[in-house]
Amino acid sequence: MAIQVDGPGVGAGALALGVVKVATAEQLRQLVLPGTADPQTVRNACKDLRHAGLVETVGKTSRLGAGGRPVTRQLWNLTTAGLAAAASELGRPVKEMGGTAREAAKAGAAHALAVTDTIDAIRQLAPLPTPPFRSSGPKSAASGPSGRSGALGGLGDLAGLLRGAGCRRSLHRAQQLLPSDPGVDRRLRHHHRTDSEESMTIPVPGPITDEPSIWTALLGQDLTIRHVQVGEWNTRVLEAGSGEETVVLLHGVGGHLEAYARNIPALAARYRVIAYDYPGHGLTTPAPRPLELPDYVTHLISLLDTLGVERAHLNGESLGGWIAVKTAYAHPERVSRIVLNTPGGALSDPAVRKRIRTLSQGAADDPSDERIRARVSWLMADPASVTQELVDVRRTLYAQPPFAESMRNIMCLQEADVRARNMITDDELAAITEAALVVWTSDDPSGPAAVGLRMAEKLPNGRFELVEGAGHWPQWERHRRFNELVLNFLGQ
Repeated sequence: MAIQVDGPGVGAGALALGVVKVATAEQLRQLVLPGTADPQTVRNACKDLRHAGLVETVGKTSRLGAGGRPVTRQLWNLTTAGLAAAASELGRPVKEMGGTAREAAKAGAAHALAVTDTIDAIRQLAPLPTPPFRSSGPKSAASGPSGRSGALGGLGDLAGLLRGAGCRRSLHRAQQLLPSDPGVDRRLRHHHRTDSEESMTIPVPGPITDEPSIWTALLGQDLTIRHVQVGEWNTRVLEAGSGEETVVLLHGVGGHLEAYARNIPALAARYRVIAYDYPGHGLTTPAPRPLELPDYVTHLISLLDTLGVERAHLNGESLGGWIAVKTAYAHPERVSRIVLNTPGGALSDPAVRKRIRTLSQGAADDPSDERIRARVSWLMADPASVTQELVDVRRTLYAQPPFAESMRNIMCLQEADVRARNMITDDELAAITEAALVVWTSDDPSGPAAVGLRMAEKLPNGRFELVEGAGHWPQWERHRRFNELVLNFLGQ
């Protein structure tokens, strides 16, 4: 993300282009102007750069502030023109722009070192008025391959915007603090530091949440994750708990077993828990052909056979709920109670189908942070529920070479004719005599709560529960409430 601010951080903001691509104004302030009081200066600069076509807003993030009230902030993102400007100024390929600072540093990206060097140097200078910045001057370690010595040339309209804002720091003086020999490792710059202990506080990027991460949710839980051959599918399976009864967790389309990380420990305290990746999903064998509901049902029954499970409770979210209904109808002797969590298969809204397909295939074709984040954000009521860890997990899965083609095959259920022949019918619901819990939410993007209420009414032993403050993933966003509902239901 690049941000131009009027005052001490002008040079730092210019060279921060391309390192942090998506961030709030407060996070950008922490990067280039730590210790200053007001992020409004940064917000105003973002707005100016938006007018210049270099940044855009990409939604909002929220967290709990003082008194428990939600605090909402804009997320700013580099446009294509902004990425090109970053690449030009830093002398690096465009493909290196737009990651996070942490990812860039981990990869050893040269532009990340250049940015950090310059920011560190600028922070050590007292704010002094300077004459207009000139592009001429001696080369230094901050010079790019073209021999630029930190000049603002190559940024096009941004250069004029920067000069118009009034530069308060001399980038040339900042360069004098860096090693003069281009061959010197820039990481040796640290001997120049004169920061006080108070200034060494490391800002924690938001959004901040008290909710557990995937790892901390599972920390302390005995479990196994392994691959099991189920017919043609090398299936990734997680198992936890040792209860007499078994609960199988079924994720949504394009998903993976980590969707239930916040539920597994609570369920494993009473039950044997099995979570797995469907064919074509997660780390299970990619789908070489379009997959419809009979394929998923057959795979589930074969998985139960392989794991020695005669009968199980099914707990399915979205596509998982769809699979649970079809399995309970086709194989009633293998299924006990079912939990249908924002289930699919009861509604065929063209706009929703198009949105799911566009977001899912777009993320698989281009598994960038922003594409994955957009796909996962669709599932949530609160943007703060989308953790970086969750984005990174899905990004890793989607970046597998065969996954884009696999996604095309599992997206067939978003086609009108394919979906129509796989839909859940009233006769199927009426034939399921085992107890069923239908969970819907206040903010589900797939359809209104009336859809879930109708399903519960059609099931002979159906029950309906509405979870407030959640989107398509109540088991994640409102996991405590969800776990309570499911455990009470299964224990009856």
